[in-house]
Amino acid sequence: MSSSDFGTFLKDNPGVDPQLPDDWQKVDHEIRSAIQGLIGYLSIFVDDVRPRLDLEQVHLMERIQYFANNLSELVTDLLTMYSQEQLATQ
Repeated sequence: MSSSDFGTFLKDNPGVDPQLPDDWQKVDHEIRSAIQGLIGYLSIFVDDVRPRLDLEQVHLMERIQYFANNLSELVTDLLTMYSQEQLATQ
């Protein structure tokens, strides 16, 4: 189930508590903060050095950004699935 499907599920089931347990909220925050920090600093770095890069290096930087964004989406999906499993066992 995607994040948007999970949002629809929560709207259709107003009595369900979507919160992660406290320990998982901390893990969620730390992982997302680290990934977003990485993406942010990578973006600043690429903007700064792009004019000096050749085409192959630009392509490499674009791939790194692509995979960093995919990692962010994967973490979101994994934490959403964890939340769904917790809701299913309540």
